[in-house]
Amino acid sequence: MVEKNMLGSKTGKGFFFKDRSSPKGEILSLDLKTLEYKPQVKPKFATLAAAKKVDDLRERLKLVYNGTDKAGEFYRRSFQAMFAYVSHRIPEISDELYKIDDGMRAGFGWEAGPFETWDAVGLKKVMEDMSAAGVKVSPWVNEMIAAGHSSFYKVEKGQRLYYDVASKSYKPVPRAEGLIVLSELPESSIVWKNSAATVRHLGDGILSVSWTSKMNTIGAEVIQGLQQGHRPRRAELQRPGGVQRRR
Repeated sequence: MVEKNMLGSKTGKGFFFKDRSSPKGEILSLDLKTLEYKPQVKPKFATLAAAKKVDDLRERLKLVYNGTDKAGEFYRRSFQAMFAYVSHRIPEISDELYKIDDGMRAGFGWEAGPFETWDAVGLKKVMEDMSAAGVKVSPWVNEMIAAGHSSFYKVEKGQRLYYDVASKSYKPVPRAEGLIVLSELPESSIVWKNSAATVRHLGDGILSVSWTSKMNTIGAEVIQGLQQGHRPRRAELQRPGGVQRRR
């Protein structure tokens, strides 16, 4: 490509080429075997087709990692390389692994950080796959597993904990005072739910309504949840230590 002066935008040709002679300015792709340009063919993979039908992020990540076609192989190699890389960046980049996840979500818009993704796919399974593929992780990960730990994060008593490499124990993920993360609340906080909306009791007679409909649309099931969270009649809410009535 260099010999043929196919240097990208500088020369107008690279891995792609915009055919300005066509009515719509068609963008052609490079055939790596012939170095000739041809119309783009959108590949189809069963793994990606199946993933599009799964809304839950953790389940979707697990599905693409375990795919049996080329797309699945691509995801496995990519994930394993990423997991190995971030394991070696502690303590180089950060002493706490949750900060790397926070950085990737806040700075790059990821829905789940590297360690959160690793947890979703399955720590032990991935380690077995990486060992078979000869991918090396930082020793602290093996030490963590040897100590009987099976995830980087866990939730106990409504509090999210992360594995602290330095102390070899779990510590609370720091939160701003008064911040409540609904997904970390215990199952007992749920007082009503359907397939799209969930009503939780936050304590002191306060209810929250959250929904997980596609694209966060407000349909009949979400409206039903909102009505349940703001009923004009008196509702009994189960609380630790007894039942509190709410008007």
